[in-house]
Amino acid sequence: MERVRIGVVIAVALTTIVSVVAGQQAGRGQQTPNPVQQKYPYPVVRDLRGVVPPGPKPLPSPPLGAGPWTFQTTEAKMRVSVVTKGFSHPFTGALKRA
Repeated sequence: MERVRIGVVIAVALTTIVSVVAGQQAGRGQQTPNPVQQKYPYPVVRDLRGVVPPGPKPLPSPPLGAGPWTFQTTEAKMRVSVVTKGFSHPFTGALKRA
């Protein structure tokens, strides 16, 4: 009878120790890695996907014609002509220094 009681006490003690150690290890995964989150209850980085609607889809642009084109504005009549075509990187010439 005495041996059974000692066996039960040892089993309960081991179960308690194992559950406490497992709880501590599980609690480590739930800790916040960012110390700012301990001060503020809300998330520091907000995920705005689904909150902010996406912007408008761009319309397809027609191919550039031969030109020249004339546009009438409220102040003047503007004439636009093509200077060159066929550049693979058209803005490289715009950034060169004179």
